[in-house]
Amino acid sequence: MAAFRGHCWQSGVFPDGRAFGYIAYPLRPGETEEDRYNIGYLYQDGKMHPARARNIPFLRKIMAHGDDVSVELETALGVTKIGGSTELCTFHLGNQGVNGFNNQQSGVRYTLDGMTTFGMIERSAPAQLCTIVD
Repeated sequence: MAAFRGHCWQSGVFPDGRAFGYIAYPLRPGETEEDRYNIGYLYQDGKMHPARARNIPFLRKIMAHGDDVSVELETALGVTKIGGSTELCTFHLGNQGVNGFNNQQSGVRYTLDGMTTFGMIERSAPAQLCTIVD
């Protein structure tokens, strides 16, 4: 676990059938965006489009709900902006099983082109990078 630096994993399915998912890790010192582990998809019009996430909402705030977890997905189709706000948040703070990291698993209210759906987020970060917000 010494090399693990956290992660962000999000997914959701919208009423029109569009769906998305990705997982990404924060950059290590000296890494570039091309080096980052960042793999995802956008499902649209019956086709799966490989995607890379941009503006990734890595865990930095410990808050009960309402954290902005919007994300952008870059595909051959262009950039898709997906709004997101956390709901139903759960946390495991100072998890000794993973080097004292903070972990979150939550529901998210996602928005895309006027549609709303509920999906998921799971993310983790070193405790020293996180702030508890009332």
